[in-house]
Amino acid sequence: MYTLNDILKQVRTASVKNPLITSLRLEWNRHAVYAAEHSIIDDIFDLLSEVRNLKVRNWLYGLWYDASVRSENGFWDGKVPDISIFQRLRDRVDAESISVEGMAYHIIAKASMQYIEGDWYSANTLYRKAAALHNANHSSLIGQAIGAHTVSSMQDYLRAQSGQETPSWLSEILWVSEPKSDDPLYFVGCDSVYFAAFAADLCKSIDQVESLKNIHFHVSNPIDEIYTIHKKIVSDHSGVDVSLSVGNFDVQDEKAAHTCIRFWRLPEILRRLDRPVIIVDADGILKEPVLSNIVADRRCVAGVNLGFRRFVNYPNVHPWRGVSANCLFIKPQALDFSIGLAKILNYSFDRSGANHWWIDQNALGTAYKMRTKFTNLTSIDVGAYAARGLALFEAKGEKLRAAKESIGLSI
Repeated sequence: MYTLNDILKQVRTASVKNPLITSLRLEWNRHAVYAAEHSIIDDIFDLLSEVRNLKVRNWLYGLWYDASVRSENGFWDGKVPDISIFQRLRDRVDAESISVEGMAYHIIAKASMQYIEGDWYSANTLYRKAAALHNANHSSLIGQAIGAHTVSSMQDYLRAQSGQETPSWLSEILWVSEPKSDDPLYFVGCDSVYFAAFAADLCKSIDQVESLKNIHFHVSNPIDEIYTIHKKIVSDHSGVDVSLSVGNFDVQDEKAAHTCIRFWRLPEILRRLDRPVIIVDADGILKEPVLSNIVADRRCVAGVNLGFRRFVNYPNVHPWRGVSANCLFIKPQALDFSIGLAKILNYSFDRSGANHWWIDQNALGTAYKMRTKFTNLTSIDVGAYAARGLALFEAKGEKLRAAKESIGLSI
C-alpha cells in the first residue's frame, strides 16, 4: 500500500518545483490515501522547514487542493460538506510565522471554505482580492481566480430569472445554413480564429469515428474569411452535415464573451433545431463516438434529458467545479434549464468589465446545482463517454498562430 509517508519521502528528495501537487494528484487516482491520512496538513507544514527550496505558494496550492477534494465529497449532490479540512488549513496557515498572509493562494483557500460554508459575500470579496494580485505572469490558479468572483448564489439565480435570457448587446442569430437532417448534433460556439484553426479537424474526426455526423457552429463577430472556410469544410468533409450561424457583440472582455456564447445561444438552438444537442469545445477532436453513445444510453432512451460531465473528486481549482463546461448534453425537453443558464450568465456578465474568465463555468455550476430545486429534470453523468471520446487538439498554440496568419489577423 502506497502511503502518505511514501509521498512525503518523495517530496523531501524531489527537485521539481511542485512535487506535492503531482504526488497528490497521482496518489488520489491510485489509493484512498486521503481518507486514511488525516494529518497531511500538519505533516506538510512540518516539512516546510526542511524543504526551503520550494515556494510556499506551491505548498499552499497542494494543501488547498487536498482540502477541496475532501470537502467536495457530496457537495454536488446536495449533501452538507465536511469543511473541517479547510478550517484546519486556514488556522494552521494563520499560525505560521512564514509570510503568507496576502498571498493569493492563501486568500483563495480561505475563500473556498467560505463559499462552501455559504458565506457568499465574504467568499466573493476574497476572490476579488486574489484576482487583484495577478500580473502578466500569473499562474493558472490566479488566472482562474480572476473570474471566480462571478460565481452566483441561489439568491443571484432567483434574481436572474426575472431578467433577460440574452444580453441586450447581443445581436440576433443570422443563419447561414441549417442542418439537413433532424438528427442530434454537436454544437460549438467560438470566434473567427478558433473556427479557422480547429473547425476542419473537428469535422474530420467526426467523419472518421461518429455515426451521427452532424455539427453546428456559431461564430461570434465573424470576419469574411470564415464563410470561405465553411464552404471548404463542407466540400472536404461531405459526409458531415456542417451548418453555420453567426452573430455580433461589443464588450470589453471579448475573450470571455466568446466562451459564453454557446450558453447564450443554446436556448435558441434548441427552439429552432428541436433535437438533442451536445456542446463541445472548439479546440477538441473526437477519438471515438460521444454523441451517438450518449443518445443510445438506456437512461437517455428512457427519458433523461440532461447529461453533464462530472468531476468526481477532482475540483481542479474551484471547489464548486462539479461539472465541466466542455461537455453538456441536452434535449429540447430541458429548454427551461438552458434558459436558466443563459439568464444567470447574463446577470453575472458586466459588459464594461474585464475579469470574466471562467464565468461560463461558474454559471453552469450554478445552474447545475439549482436544477433539482427549481425543475424536475433528471440528469446523467456523461463523463465516461467524454473522457474516452474527447481530446484537446495538440500543438494548439501553433495552430492558432497559423490560423491568424491565414485570415490576415495580427498575432
